[in-house]
Amino acid sequence: MKNRTFSLLLLLLVLFSCSDSKESVTMVNTGGVWSKEQALVFTLPDRRAEESKEVFFIVRNNAAYPYQNLVLEVEVTDGATQQKVRERITCSLTNDQGQWKGHGFGEVKELHYFYRKLPSTKSVLTLRHKMPRKQLPGIEDIGIKLKTVSSDDGK
Repeated sequence: MKNRTFSLLLLLLVLFSCSDSKESVTMVNTGGVWSKEQALVFTLPDRRAEESKEVFFIVRNNAAYPYQNLVLEVEVTDGATQQKVRERITCSLTNDQGQWKGHGFGEVKELHYFYRKLPSTKSVLTLRHKMPRKQLPGIEDIGIKLKTVSSDDGK
């Protein structure tokens, strides 16, 4: 138990010491099981007056996750018009050899999956899993990261 607590504290220290001021991360803990009925809701800020941002999904899974992919239903609701756009995306969590992608200590791996550029108006992003099981084991956390896009495009 002491080793697990120490590892968790070390992981938090590394994450916070390496954070970039141009990134914003919001995580939702699923308690190790993500229910099909559990919608994860994230509010995306109004970015019209700021630099362009990209949205990444963050998936933290453990060895109990029974699949190689994670199918997500993504619904984005425009805050101004209430218009909804819904799509399904597939996040590949393993490589061709069946090993978990991402980084992390022990059995928990964290993978960042690029989604798209952030809408310019305030929006709400809702995530649901579309996997065969109603109770999806092995998903520790799901989150989003907003990352500032360089205006010079690498020049």
